[in-house]
Amino acid sequence: MRLLLLVATILLSQTAAAQVSVTPSPYQFPPQQVGTSSDVQEFVVRNLGTEPLVLDPSHVSIVAQDAPSTSLSVLTLNIWHDQSNWPARFARMLDEIRGMDPDIISLQEVIQRATLDNQAQQMADSLGYYYYFDSTSPENQAKRYGNAILSRYPIEETNFRALNPLNNYRMAVHVKLDVDGHTVDVYNTHLHSTKSGNDIRSEQIAHMLDFIDETNSDELIIVMGDFNANPDWPEMALMYDDFVDAYPLFHEDHLNTEHTTLNYHLGHEERRIDYIFYNEASSDRLNPSFAGVVMDEASEGGVYASDHFGVFATFEIVSDDANFALYNIDEVVELQGDQTASIGVTFAPQIVGTKEVLLRIADAEVVLTGEAYDAAVRSFPWAEDFSGLADGELPVGWSRNASNWSTSDSNHAGGEEAPELEFWGEPARDDTFYVRTPLLQTTGVDSLSLSFNHRVQNYGDPGIYDLRLVSVVGEDEYLVAEWVDPGDMPAETTTLHLTPDHGVGADQMYLAWEFRGQSDNITRWAIDDVRLSELPKLDVSLDSHSFGRQVFGTLSDPQVFTLSNVGGGILSLRPEDVTITGPDAEEFVLHTLADSVALGHDESAEVSVVFTPQSVGEKIAELHIGDRVVSLSGEGFDPIITEFPWTENFSDVTGGNIPLGWTRDGENWGVLDASKAEGEAPEMVFWRQPEVTGRVYLTTPNIVTPAQNSFQLSFRHQVRRNYGDPKSYTLQVMAIADGTEHLIQEWVDPGAIGASLVTVTVGESHGVGAEDFQLAWVFDGVASHIWQWNIDDIRLEVLNATSVDPIGSPLTFAIRQNYPNPFNPSTNIQYQVPESVHIMLEVHDLLGRRVATLVDEQREAGVYDVTFDGSALASGVYLYRMQAGQFVKTMKLMIAK
Repeated sequence: MRLLLLVATILLSQTAAAQVSVTPSPYQFPPQQVGTSSDVQEFVVRNLGTEPLVLDPSHVSIVAQDAPSTSLSVLTLNIWHDQSNWPARFARMLDEIRGMDPDIISLQEVIQRATLDNQAQQMADSLGYYYYFDSTSPENQAKRYGNAILSRYPIEETNFRALNPLNNYRMAVHVKLDVDGHTVDVYNTHLHSTKSGNDIRSEQIAHMLDFIDETNSDELIIVMGDFNANPDWPEMALMYDDFVDAYPLFHEDHLNTEHTTLNYHLGHEERRIDYIFYNEASSDRLNPSFAGVVMDEASEGGVYASDHFGVFATFEIVSDDANFALYNIDEVVELQGDQTASIGVTFAPQIVGTKEVLLRIADAEVVLTGEAYDAAVRSFPWAEDFSGLADGELPVGWSRNASNWSTSDSNHAGGEEAPELEFWGEPARDDTFYVRTPLLQTTGVDSLSLSFNHRVQNYGDPGIYDLRLVSVVGEDEYLVAEWVDPGDMPAETTTLHLTPDHGVGADQMYLAWEFRGQSDNITRWAIDDVRLSELPKLDVSLDSHSFGRQVFGTLSDPQVFTLSNVGGGILSLRPEDVTITGPDAEEFVLHTLADSVALGHDESAEVSVVFTPQSVGEKIAELHIGDRVVSLSGEGFDPIITEFPWTENFSDVTGGNIPLGWTRDGENWGVLDASKAEGEAPEMVFWRQPEVTGRVYLTTPNIVTPAQNSFQLSFRHQVRRNYGDPKSYTLQVMAIADGTEHLIQEWVDPGAIGASLVTVTVGESHGVGAEDFQLAWVFDGVASHIWQWNIDDIRLEVLNATSVDPIGSPLTFAIRQNYPNPFNPSTNIQYQVPESVHIMLEVHDLLGRRVATLVDEQREAGVYDVTFDGSALASGVYLYRMQAGQFVKTMKLMIAK
């Protein structure tokens, strides 16, 4: 109670005779590794006066000499102007944005029309934010299209630049903000959109970087926007030169399609093209704490906020006081004249750089400084040969507790060359003296191999001492090796195995070489060429893989498996170390290593597997690679259409793919989660990207259509034209019979076509009855001239039918696809002739050279089978050719060994 009364009634300004001194003052902490803490430095507070000095804990503080630390959250989103149901999408945006509560929002594709208020202004008004919008269009234009930045902090300055070339809608906007005393420059951009426009985007990025150089405050810079480019495209290297992409810091597999920022539910290819960057020069103050894709889910009503997902990131703007920790007095103390009290401070830097703060104690101020470095070893192998150091120095991150340890321009340890690390007998002292490595972050590491060269030298009769190598984890020390009272030891290489028993796996671990005893009992302990690596460790890129459904008798795309040595040393693999076993092993074709490989750290090799089902049904097998087992599965599927009525509503297909057995000659065709043709979602869509010119086909599986049949074909469709002036293109539906095209329906330069049902008759004039018969939907023109052609609910019904043999009845000249295909070693080929004729059936390689003659004789009318044995031939594609009178047909087969 007495002390509380003193605090309440005695002010320091009133105790004139009380004078405060603090020692040491000033104080510079030794350089400290980021993420670690120094020892506690004691500061003594002394009352130099004659009157009592009351010292309250609140009188002691550490304060930054600049603004305090603060958090900052940012969001970037392409809002897709007023496409689709803008009011519903806007409501969805606001709901999700309020949940994130970002400090700054960058918006692209913002539009303002005579009939629509500026979308950025609508959002800013709804959220209570400041905003800046700009456009390449003049302010009085009825339609303005551009970018915007919204901020809960007042906007102090704005700038705008149209980016060359194609500066129509391609621009960058800039605002300068004061974020709790920190100046932050924020930029927002939207770049050229075509996949082939790498050079255009490169020029635009260079132009934007010039704009940033001319307008930034040389402090904290954040750049956001829709770059329309993947992270590994060449133009993005310009950004990565001076800026850090926040997203990969939290997602190592950021190049995978699962990290798409394009909304694949609405028809986009899965790519990450929206970014949040910050300038590398500010990385000592701008500390990212999170980055991720957001706004990627639909509302309960099925509404997505946009055709892009958002990217959200949070940062800590770190001021220097966050890098020091205060150990204060825990109660009020009263210091009489010449009495002292102590407080402690540690230097615990979070980011690299020089830190400076004030330690305030009553009316005294002490300047505290410290240099933070980052020499942590996070990947292996790691090596230190002490090169480039002057006598007496240690490499960055190494530490010692005595000057006896230092680098020397000598080569006693037998390393590759001078200099080397030495413990020297002078100055003489008796204790434990150590030198230790930088921080080793070994999380996730199973074991390490340590090697180093060393030599011990003594002159005369040495005294007693011990040498040790230890690992240090926190307060724990683990003995790795020990040399008890050694005599002279010649130069040699020592290799040791470190395990979790030595602390391997810890996030903070050190290795230390120790001398214990009287230092002048030794001449030197020389050490060089320290190497630390993981032991060989095989990693396979996939633990399992399903090939999904595959047309039996055909080859899937190869699935590549990457074999990597994620450890150290050398990982040896032979071709025979890679095999496929299991009940259906013969239906999975392995392309193994061509030769034995020796993989160093982070080196890799590849093998691949192709799924080639020979029958219908589920197939399973196991891929064995060394001691790793990868599960393989797939399903054999027969897509040939033989039963009618036949329908296709694309219900089992998503993500831009096409149904099994269908074919396409470009990525413009794909199934999307949409229902513009007014069938149920999903539906087939021809999309305007990627940019192509000419005919782009989508083709059904083969349809068995006996002669004298006719069909009724119906389907739902919608044509969505591009904005702007009318464009020229043609849409077609056709039959392809034995390679010949037959037009069924055509729309020449159509305007927008609302959702409607098309019904047409397909008959003999369209090739019905041909052995190879398919239906095709064809776009002919410039892809970007259309927005979408949406197709759904395809139905094919027989109008009249005659029962016939599938290969043709009455008999005609015909030859069927070999079965199985691919095959090893033999396959069957069926052919038929309607009359007595000489048959020549040969197999050729792709250069036209005959490799086998299967038939060379007269045959009577009938159906025949012939077996081709390809065991003497190499794996690959071959051609088989039948000639019977005027009938000639060539087909492909594949040998897969």
